[in-house]
Amino acid sequence: EFCVTPDKAPTPICIQTLTVTLMPNGQGGGMAAIWATDFIASDVFDCFGNLIDKYSIYTEEEAGVAGFTPVAGRLGIDLDCEVVNQDVPVRVYAVADNGSADYCSVIVQVQAFQDG
Repeated sequence: EFCVTPDKAPTPICIQTLTVTLMPNGQGGGMAAIWATDFIASDVFDCFGNLIDKYSIYTEEEAGVAGFTPVAGRLGIDLDCEVVNQDVPVRVYAVADNGSADYCSVIVQVQAFQDG
């Protein structure tokens, strides 16, 4: 293993795509909850050998704003019928104890619930 600088956050190792199906929400619509950890493919360690276990997830729309800073602990997001049959780009951040963060870009494919 190689470490250039101890304040560089490790980049999470993520799967590239996840397909979710909206489930009926009881109000005529649909909803699916996704979690940052759904995308983590492998554990990541900082330069000192400490396991990185703080993650956050944001849509690309949220995270792409100038000056955006991720906060550890935003563990999941909800998707609804507004994005059905779309690919939703998201960022999954790994946040180190020193507050530094890095991310992987992934795609969520959102499908409608089909009864029967």
